[in-house]
Amino acid sequence: LFRITDQLNRGSHLVTDNSKKIALADLNLRAGEICMKKSAFQTALTYLGAGMRLIDQNTCWQEHYKLVLRLYNTTAEAQYCNGSLDVIPKLLEDVFAQAKSFEDKLSAYSTKMLVLGSQLKTKDAISVGLGVLAAMG
Repeated sequence: LFRITDQLNRGSHLVTDNSKKIALADLNLRAGEICMKKSAFQTALTYLGAGMRLIDQNTCWQEHYKLVLRLYNTTAEAQYCNGSLDVIPKLLEDVFAQAKSFEDKLSAYSTKMLVLGSQLKTKDAISVGLGVLAAMG
């Protein structure tokens, strides 16, 4: 998977067909998820970033919802693991705005609580967690 994805990424700027861009974004997501499981967070960001650059930001949520949701959530988690907390709020904001269900927001809420906790905003993290629990019933 990694060799194929790396090779395809080298020529990604030449890909004009949207279905091929989406297929390559999916390969990058899968590679990024594997890297996350192996704690290779910086490498994961390389793949996830490549995947993010391939999707059309204007139509991606409507046309490829599940892929984009996973891509955004995994990228936010990888950014957290790399200590890049400044870029996470925008990613999570997009997930909260575009998610079709409360369940689709749970991963983003989890990441948000981790970020708040790492910033020593414990009360805010607890507040988010309690809000999630209340919404779950």
